[in-house]
Amino acid sequence: MNYQDKRKALLDQMAQIERMEKGTLTAEYRDTKAAGKSRQIGPYFKHQCWENGKNVSKRVSAKEAEPLREAVDGYHRFLALSEEYANTTVEMTRKLGSSKKRPDDKFGAIQRDNSIHSSNQAEVRGYRPVEHGRAGERVTLGSDERRLLNTRRAA
Repeated sequence: MNYQDKRKALLDQMAQIERMEKGTLTAEYRDTKAAGKSRQIGPYFKHQCWENGKNVSKRVSAKEAEPLREAVDGYHRFLALSEEYANTTVEMTRKLGSSKKRPDDKFGAIQRDNSIHSSNQAEVRGYRPVEHGRAGERVTLGSDERRLLNTRRAA
């Protein structure tokens, strides 16, 4: 299977996951002594996840536990598939990267501070594409763009 087919198959598998919930679902049992005998009662289900930087834990009824378990499993399956997709894309990039035309070649040169740069992430990093023949022109940046560039230069 080639890279594109594998990536499409992974995306199709991700799209088939209809329910997701973050966190974990655990079954807990309690020890109790009745009439001098020790035994476990339960299970009591607990769902835990991180929300707004805090660990949130709540009890779940036995009736709600199975659908919630399927949703939690769906989320973890999605994460595994997305990691596999990323690894496949990285592998494809490394293997085919030098033999393919660079993506920014079709958009033209990239300019910043009167110099020409070639990068497929240029626009994401605050650069602007420049039409051929205008490479010497300076790009006027807005205040948000200047602040972004200054932050990146300081780092």
